[in-house]
Amino acid sequence: MLTIFGAIAEFERELILQRQREDIQIAKAAGKYKGRNAKKRPKDFDFYKQGYYDRQYTVTEIAKHYKVSRPTVYKWLRY
Repeated sequence: MLTIFGAIAEFERELILQRQREDIQIAKAAGKYKGRNAKKRPKDFDFYKQGYYDRQYTVTEIAKHYKVSRPTVYKWLRY
């Protein structure tokens, strides 16, 4: 009995995900689904970038200064 309920629930979940993917595809085609905007790199970031390489600032300190996450700072440091 539990196996049958599990199979039905799994099937229903797959249908929900399929409908969600189709709706996202339709919204993208209409230009309504664009995702999240990327954070722009600040103009004065080069100062902190050099300070990071000179070991004056940590990534955590830079992230707190700009109020962004650490992965965002790492992304900025790559460029």
